[in-house]
Amino acid sequence: MGYLYLAGALLAGVSKGYCGKRASGLIRGYQDSILLNLIRMAFCIVISLGVLIAEGFDKLFLSPNTVPILLLGGFANGLFLINWLLAVRSSAYLLVDTALTFSIILPIAGAVFFLKEPIKPGQLWGLLILFCAMLLMYRYNKTVKGVPDKRTLAALIICALGSGFADFSQKLYAVRVPNGGASAYQFFIYLITLLMLLAYLLVLKQKAADRTSAQPLLKNGLHLIFLMALFHFGHSFLKLRAAALIPAAELYPLLQGGSLLLSTLMARLLFKEPLKVTTLLSLLLTFFGFMIIKNC
Repeated sequence: MGYLYLAGALLAGVSKGYCGKRASGLIRGYQDSILLNLIRMAFCIVISLGVLIAEGFDKLFLSPNTVPILLLGGFANGLFLINWLLAVRSSAYLLVDTALTFSIILPIAGAVFFLKEPIKPGQLWGLLILFCAMLLMYRYNKTVKGVPDKRTLAALIICALGSGFADFSQKLYAVRVPNGGASAYQFFIYLITLLMLLAYLLVLKQKAADRTSAQPLLKNGLHLIFLMALFHFGHSFLKLRAAALIPAAELYPLLQGGSLLLSTLMARLLFKEPLKVTTLLSLLLTFFGFMIIKNC
């Protein structure tokens, strides 16, 4: 059942990425990025409430053990959401997805050191192969978009850190709060993220270049934001279910490796990003690393 959740999370994540790439064309600065994600989180809260109503509110509770986990997940989720849009706007889609390969270090290391989950030597070799694939994709991005500027590079790094800590928060919750409920976790994460983004929007001193009208975003991107929210909820919900059943050293590399394979097809077929020898070699390495991690 865990692998069924994983497959669903993978498909929802790639679908979310497609909608996000389309919506990123409407983003002209931090203000637009924060506004888009505020609307997305509002949609996510409504969706999670609908699921909670169907499941029952008996699992909607807080305890001293869950509050730090939720705060970590909400803050990390907010950082990831803002910077992912900025990164995907100015980089080849594949580079952004490949940069997130680094994010899997955090939940795996956290599971090993804090949750005492085992990791096999063969899985370490599989991880190393995935990182080699990431370096090849970086070379690919240089041929498509050139060397990323400092702002884009910073956005990529923050994306990876935010994604990693958000995944670690999910893993902690799945293991330490087994009866908490996936929809309850998602509701609190979205609420914390929304409050964080709202506070950031209120206190942020925008530069002149970032003072843009929200009308184009609301007029042309509202349907994309709703779809992003729907797929975002599905991705997080199913990944949390999978995290309770699959060890971190297997789950997150398989998710990221599968995402890289599907994103490559999407980037070529839908966004017309060219495929080169380095891209194909990176895909082969990803698949090879994928199989090693799965079969160890």
